[in-house]
Amino acid sequence: MTKHLFVYGTLHPRKAPPEVAASVSRMRKVARGHLRGKVYDLGEYPGAVWMPRPLAKSTVKGTIFQVPADDPHFFSTLDRYEGYDPSNIPGSLFKRTRRIVTVDNGKRMLCWVYEYNQALKDTKKLVGAASSQANSRAHQRIARRAS
Repeated sequence: MTKHLFVYGTLHPRKAPPEVAASVSRMRKVARGHLRGKVYDLGEYPGAVWMPRPLAKSTVKGTIFQVPADDPHFFSTLDRYEGYDPSNIPGSLFKRTRRIVTVDNGKRMLCWVYEYNQALKDTKKLVGAASSQANSRAHQRIARRAS
């Protein structure tokens, strides 16, 4: 079965930090899409929270990728980077779940997504270009730490 990942931030191959760059560079772009929810500026990275239609008036835009079928460690690598521990979901920074993503052509696809899993105090919602700027800042901070 083909697996897909909806990406809205630093897991995008063009924005990926060194810790996951090799893994995400092997993904194949499928389409652009969106989920109902909000993206928040968490400082060094963005974090999205998904919401059902009646509660969310905004959407999070992103890209749907097909994950490499021949890499049994693909999700464990991303889980580690995202701070997701399936044996301790309440203690995880992000959680990985499956959601229906609306593709730009109107179709819908079941995708894995990472959702921020902690309290949102002292955060601000990002909108459009601000989200891209936060991703860029995160990428620059990660690059500085790696050098």
